[in-house]
Amino acid sequence: MSTAHQLVSLETATAGMTLSDDILDQQGKVLLSQGTVLTASTIAALGRHDIALLPIIISGGPAAVIDEAAVTARLDYLFRGSDAATANPILHDHIAAFRLERGVAP
Repeated sequence: MSTAHQLVSLETATAGMTLSDDILDQQGKVLLSQGTVLTASTIAALGRHDIALLPIIISGGPAAVIDEAAVTARLDYLFRGSDAATANPILHDHIAAFRLERGVAP
């Protein structure tokens, strides 16, 4: 089940916020796992790893409804000049599925 989230700058992050995704360092290693509740010390540690934005779960309200037609229309526009004989249609489908699953607006 996907959850609604927003990107929050490290400077405005506060203890008690919950991560909606894993936080990775520059080598791709997991620093903090999805679902971690932030503390003052974890926020300070992320600053030492040059992490600027945090994906935070939005609480207190229903998740935003994403218009599937709008997502498809936007991707069709972005892929308008692509060759159908290449991998572009597969990439288009994967991006559409990701955006719809994660609730990413077009």
